[in-house]
Amino acid sequence: GGRGGLDVARVHVLYLRYMLELAHRHRVPCQRNLILHRIIMHGIPLASSTGGRKGCNPVISISEGGTGQRVFASRAMRFYDTEEASAVLPLEVFMCGDIVLKLHHYIPP
Repeated sequence: GGRGGLDVARVHVLYLRYMLELAHRHRVPCQRNLILHRIIMHGIPLASSTGGRKGCNPVISISEGGTGQRVFASRAMRFYDTEEASAVLPLEVFMCGDIVLKLHHYIPP
């Protein structure tokens, strides 16, 4: 939604609130190296309905929060059907500091 004439996506507003909260509390994101082993998605969104299949084919990208530099990009993962209770998305990605994680549905060219 827009704010003051700007077209700011909801995710960006949430990120700005997060950064303002960190600044207000005089904190910085964790600077230790961490491993993101997997993402567990409970409930499968209906992003595609083709060939009798309903569900999504997730793609993940991870960027550094401060620079926006991409540190990880997955290929299209397997198709998850809406009938499945959850999806386990294996990653094994090393990261440090603030990150931005984007998960979207793969649409073939």
